[in-house]
Amino acid sequence: HACVTATGMYNIIFRIYCGRDLREMDSFWHSADPYVKIVTPTGENRTDTRSNDLNPTWNQQLQIPIYEPSFRQILYLEVQNDSVTGPDLMGRLLFSWKDVWTQKERFKQPHWYD
Repeated sequence: HACVTATGMYNIIFRIYCGRDLREMDSFWHSADPYVKIVTPTGENRTDTRSNDLNPTWNQQLQIPIYEPSFRQILYLEVQNDSVTGPDLMGRLLFSWKDVWTQKERFKQPHWYD
């Protein structure tokens, strides 16, 4: 959800609960090392990596400031695999700041995204 902290500045708080039936990224171990990353125009934040887990539980809260938001700005929520060769994208959700702002009450409630 979003909360106003100063003129033109907002803190967006994401509560990341869990993932289910994530796709296998390591064919040898039949597993993945997933984490969730939030990307906004003003920064990014991420959860801890859950090693060898296709059904991870994070129960983490991520907070990111947004300064002078524009309705054209896009927020990304990505599930990535923490690989020795670098992060591998497992999935991505896109939210517009306009949707978050105009549907504040909806976004305050937990949602399952597939």
